[in-house]
Amino acid sequence: MRGIVLTSALHGSKAAGGTVGAGDYLDMLDDVAAHFRA
Repeated sequence: MRGIVLTSALHGSKAAGGTVGAGDYLDMLDDVAAHFRA
């Protein structure tokens, strides 16, 4: 994802409304799709 690094240190923390914003989910899906298109 862009600007966010997910590590094991975040285990147990709440993503939605905390670490990851609503727009970040769309960026993540776009990055995953691009990965599989390559």
